[in-house]
Amino acid sequence: MSVRKLAVFGLVLLFVGCAQERTGPVYQEPETVPALPEEVVEAAPAGPVKIALLLPLSGSAETVGRDMLEAAQIALFDVGQTDMVLLPRDTGGTAQGAAAAARAVLEEGADLIIGPLFSESVRPVGQAAAAEGVNVIAFTTDASVAGGNVLVMGFVPADQVDRVVGYGVSRGLNGYALLAPGSPYGQTVGDALREATARHGAELVAAELYQSGGREFSAPVERLAQQADAIDAIMLPDAGLRLRTIAPLLPYYNMDTEQVMGTGLWDGQNVGIEPALIGAWFAAPDPDLRAEFVADYRANFGQAPPRLATLAYDAVSLAAFLAQGRDGEPYTLANLTDPSGFIGADGIFRFGPEGVAERGLAVLEVTADGARVIDPAPVSFAVAGF
Repeated sequence: MSVRKLAVFGLVLLFVGCAQERTGPVYQEPETVPALPEEVVEAAPAGPVKIALLLPLSGSAETVGRDMLEAAQIALFDVGQTDMVLLPRDTGGTAQGAAAAARAVLEEGADLIIGPLFSESVRPVGQAAAAEGVNVIAFTTDASVAGGNVLVMGFVPADQVDRVVGYGVSRGLNGYALLAPGSPYGQTVGDALREATARHGAELVAAELYQSGGREFSAPVERLAQQADAIDAIMLPDAGLRLRTIAPLLPYYNMDTEQVMGTGLWDGQNVGIEPALIGAWFAAPDPDLRAEFVADYRANFGQAPPRLATLAYDAVSLAAFLAQGRDGEPYTLANLTDPSGFIGADGIFRFGPEGVAERGLAVLEVTADGARVIDPAPVSFAVAGF
């Protein structure tokens, strides 16, 4: 898989050097006997770069942590970077474990830290790394922990909401409603929907939050139904049994002409088993782009990778790419946040001014047989209009 993918990955970020004309030294006759030349001390060759990978390799999230480690190993094999050492360390899925793992790899001379996975573990890792001048690429989706030496690579909902709303507005959908759990995630999506509608010249007509642990969701849907004339689309950022419980309430309350929208929570999930969600839209990386990675992972490990596996693959591939032909420090913030961006198994991405990953996403439509792309992902950030 690597030749095609790495050719693309490498071509996205090109450093073009401008050769400067140089003149030879001017020779002058010495007025005195020249001193003996000083002993020439050759610089020691640079050793391999050390990339720390902090993952929950024990504890409740052990399975996903080990799957992400396997994805990172595929990346090393694909890139073929021999001048790089990967230092996997177990965080145990806790902030204390992540901080201890960070201190250990920093003592070993880590040049870059990739991970941890969970939001509460990012700050202690970032603080420890900052003291040593080391940058961190975290897997969390919590944009609030980004900044300084910490970059957030997870699939943040703001990109997803903005993409699907922009597509909806281009199709004449101008009135939006939110129907979401009253959780931090639901509130984050609500904020993103408010910003996206304002950005695209649409209107957030109504917002209803329901209890995450509740079982009765009719009341908020019924309240939305009272404003149905002004609503063109409903954002429903939920998943699993709760999503399948809430979605049928929309047609029950005669809201079956509004366009239902979701977030990346739906990516890789068979949400089409609920008839009320057939035809719904959501934004996510183009699944065709990661098909090759999925096939390689399955061939190596006998099963399909979890959705988060591509994060580990792309982060390690990025680290390996920047290490190739390095001159000085490859993992400066300037290199990591190059505005041209990079491309990996999930398509184009770059770290924006706030340190949060911006992604080129496709718009997908839910069908009974899975999701299909109805608006392709951009191939560059210039095309994406960023």
